[in-house]
Amino acid sequence: MDLVSTLLKNMTTEESLSALKGVSGGSDKQVESAVNSAIPTLLKSMTKNASTDDGARSLLGALGQHTSTDPVSSQIKNADAIDGKKIIEKIMGGNKDDFIREIAKETGLDLSQTDSLLSNMAPALMSSVSAANSKQDEPSLKSIFGQFLMDDEDKKVAEGFKGDGLLDILKKTIL
Repeated sequence: MDLVSTLLKNMTTEESLSALKGVSGGSDKQVESAVNSAIPTLLKSMTKNASTDDGARSLLGALGQHTSTDPVSSQIKNADAIDGKKIIEKIMGGNKDDFIREIAKETGLDLSQTDSLLSNMAPALMSSVSAANSKQDEPSLKSIFGQFLMDDEDKKVAEGFKGDGLLDILKKTIL
């Protein structure tokens, strides 16, 4: 199962959706739609950010700070929303406001609800990505984005780049 599917599965359990409804005030349908829309976009932006040396170091540092093994629903309920806002801002950069507006438009949530949902979801997202990475023999960005985001064809292509650095592999196979 790829990382997107794993995260969507964990973030859309009844407990996780209930926790997100509690912090956002949205309906079941709105919250689930927001999660389904936000996760792929956030992972794509994380991958893009990791394509530079500084971005890769920053991402690995952030993952090292988010290592909760609590259930996702508990992480959402107990999230530090200020930290979550910083995570969304770091991942999305200058596109943060457009991202929030787009999720709000797609789901029918207002901007405040969308911001609250994303801010409470972000720390759990980071912990989930960190957990996926820690399950690898050699934790690295290749473990996170290479194995989980690449399809079988991309994995075969990546095998041909064993001599290349991690960032070269990411650029050639994901971006």
